[in-house]
Amino acid sequence: MQAVEERVSDLRAFLEQLPTGDVPSDLYAELERLVAKCWDDFHIAYDGGMEPWKLLRRMEGAHWQPPVLSFIVERHGATVLGSKRATMQRWSLDTEEMKAECDESRRRQLYANQPPLKVQPIAHEIVDCILGHKEHPNINWRKDGSVRVVSIGLLGSGPKQTMEGRRKRFREALSLLLEPHGWKAGGRGIYQLGHQGLA
Repeated sequence: MQAVEERVSDLRAFLEQLPTGDVPSDLYAELERLVAKCWDDFHIAYDGGMEPWKLLRRMEGAHWQPPVLSFIVERHGATVLGSKRATMQRWSLDTEEMKAECDESRRRQLYANQPPLKVQPIAHEIVDCILGHKEHPNINWRKDGSVRVVSIGLLGSGPKQTMEGRRKRFREALSLLLEPHGWKAGGRGIYQLGHQGLA
């Protein structure tokens, strides 16, 4: 208990010396160190995956409104999954009640969005190969005369939502180009000439 009281007292003593308002940037290093030191002493309903060491050199927009210290921390968990946006966690620490709250409603754009992929030229290339019965790395000819178009590697790479959108637009473009020539779309990227059953 003694150790806990000392950690919290150090933070409170530091904050009490600050004027109300934005915390000067040259004090961030010490503020981060003190908050991280007693982070586990706060009651946190939802921690948002935050750990004490993640506070160091990461605080932004620190504001002191006694007894509440608020600040923002940029989190990059979503970028590991391919997102170009980072979650901005806004923390409010009540240094009297020793309670902490987290708001994750904000996002920050880290990288520019890729321009929309033009699927028409790719669809035309695939259609030319199908109509000419040519070989292509993304075309699998089947024994019944149908053809399976594999989009893997054909439409580039990106986050899941981006790729789903590209595949949908590509399938639509492919169907529109093939239908006038008697080719019908089936499931799993399979196309069949005429009215025969689709596998």
